[in-house]
Amino acid sequence: MNPKTSSGTGRQGQGTTPGCFSCIHFHITHDKGFPYGCKAMGFKSRLIPSREVLLSSGIECQMFAPKKRNSL
Repeated sequence: MNPKTSSGTGRQGQGTTPGCFSCIHFHITHDKGFPYGCKAMGFKSRLIPSREVLLSSGIECQMFAPKKRNSL
């Protein structure tokens, strides 16, 4: 998979990087230097966490868990 073509849509198993904004573990840290964080893996990053995981390990994030959607 070419990371440059990842859409980051949160769709698992379709060759895309998981979308952190759709993940229950993602959070905004309010730290200027490291604005994004992953609660499941316990780190803060300058990049979206799923991108950081892909760049450092060579595999897609294995901790992605979709947020529950509110039913209206």
